[in-house]
Amino acid sequence: MKVKLLPLQVFSLLDEVDRRLLCLSARAEAKSLPFLTGLSKSAVYRRLARLRSLGFDGEGVYLPFASIDHTLKLLEKPILVISREGCVYIPDNCDFRCHSCPLYGQHMRALTKALPDVCSCLWPPDIVKALQGRILERLGRGFEVEF
Repeated sequence: MKVKLLPLQVFSLLDEVDRRLLCLSARAEAKSLPFLTGLSKSAVYRRLARLRSLGFDGEGVYLPFASIDHTLKLLEKPILVISREGCVYIPDNCDFRCHSCPLYGQHMRALTKALPDVCSCLWPPDIVKALQGRILERLGRGFEVEF
């Protein structure tokens, strides 16, 4: 599964309908989305085009980054996981007290299915930290940007 890093401010532009539309678009064709969401056909296609322009283009794990003092910093939250098996959104205001979270099972199931070889962790924050470690390791070897 692909992991995509997006600017933090992009996540603040998503609302509940956008997240639901992204999740449904991973499972169903675009022409059936108006029936599933209750939105008009043109509204669905406009929203999907806007989401694509923001960087949300299909299945994957979307993580935020921020530019702080001319350096890029990977952030732990919010996290968006989109897959055919299920979708998870861990919001910015999550305090990662997973033992008391009613969504713990859903979050763990989606994260372990999306990222099976990252680590055998018991808590979502540990999976995110392990994933960040892998990303930083790969970025440390350099990366390429095409224009």
